[in-house]
Amino acid sequence: RLLNLPKKYRGILRSRFVEGEILMIDFKSLEPRVAKYLTGGDTQEEDIYQDIINGLGYIVDRVVMKRAVLSILYGMSEEQTKIGELSDDRVKDIRQRVFEYFKIDR
Repeated sequence: RLLNLPKKYRGILRSRFVEGEILMIDFKSLEPRVAKYLTGGDTQEEDIYQDIINGLGYIVDRVVMKRAVLSILYGMSEEQTKIGELSDDRVKDIRQRVFEYFKIDR
């Protein structure tokens, strides 16, 4: 759940060492870019999550799509996938789009 922790809450993380620090390196969309690369896809998109949204016939909030993509890539089952306030039909549609986008069937 740390992957989706809003920036405003990241200050709650503290080092257990007296003068220790916690460093964060932010690779934009690292997991999805690696997944796309491994299946031979183009990883040049500026925003992978928005690229997936653009392939849908309706609007989905980017934060909601990011959670959906990471959940699906990490193996969350269809029964467990709940995407915001979206209907079950739209959840299935988004799952299918993510599977196609990352060529998961391969």
